Amino acid sequence: MKLLVIGLDGMDRRLVDHFDMPFLQGLLKRLAVLPVKEDLWSRGWTKMLSGAPGTVTGAFYEQPALDGTPRFTQS
Repeated sequence: MKLLVIGLDGMDRRLVDHFDMPFLQGLLKRLAVLPVKEDLWSRGWTKMLSGAPGTVTGAFYEQPALDGTPRFTQS
């Protein structure tokens, strides 16, 4: 069995379909494509490589607290 995983950070299928990427678009037409269920709390690349969610690895998205301090909060 062969497995090819293509990760385009910050890109969704609409963008892939919009831009001129004949090789990638050819693969998508010929091969099985499975949609990924989004998990906004976990860092996708960390979870993909480790198999563990952000609650285990500590990898979460962060955003400014917006309370006048330089703090960041987990989204």
